[in-house]
Amino acid sequence: MLKFIIAFERHTKMTREECQSYLNATHGPLVSRVTEFSRHVQGYVQNFTFDGGIANGTGFDIDGASELWFADLDTFSTAFSESRYLELIRPDELRFANPERLIMAFTTEETVISKQRPTALKLFRFLGTPQGGEATAMRTAWQVGYGKQLVQDEALASLVVRYVQNWSLPIDRNPFPLSQSFTGVDELWFESDEELVRFITLEQKLLNELSNQELIDMSASVAFVAVEKAVMPVAVN
Repeated sequence: MLKFIIAFERHTKMTREECQSYLNATHGPLVSRVTEFSRHVQGYVQNFTFDGGIANGTGFDIDGASELWFADLDTFSTAFSESRYLELIRPDELRFANPERLIMAFTTEETVISKQRPTALKLFRFLGTPQGGEATAMRTAWQVGYGKQLVQDEALASLVVRYVQNWSLPIDRNPFPLSQSFTGVDELWFESDEELVRFITLEQKLLNELSNQELIDMSASVAFVAVEKAVMPVAVN
């Protein structure tokens, strides 16, 4: 399946609370209600951010994120070309999100860690390729230098309930042309704030090693903490 991840800053005339309330109470139900669009969607999750003390050198101040699953790129393109999407949903997006402050990725998922435990919050990390670097080399470096190292580090792995790597696919039909694209998106779920804070402290050494090797540009990556809400359960293959 294709997983579309888009994160945004709020409308300039809204507070974070107003933006998130609108996303939850108005936009989510609208997406579900417009069946011409939602019939193509195989899962829809909203994420509401809060200040988790995550370093972010890109200047983005993310207020929310949405994840939508589709069977493939053709289905994705069809959904976002539907007349009812363009008539009802698209204008509604502009009521709570700033269209000039979007980040996104069209991805496939790879589950690295999955435990049968409840989660309270998740860490997003939109991964940028170093200037002049190649996305394929960065992906390999992250999978081996970060993902495998994390799994092998008992102290780090014990804190993570679930870990999914999302790797970007090439696409020539982007309905959000002003958005900034990334090589991949990491998602890590935790049981508590305390475990997230401990994880961030412990993983710093690993991130420093990758940055020193110029395998990943953390200054070009965007990280934030969020609480998720499933609007449409993700279909199981």
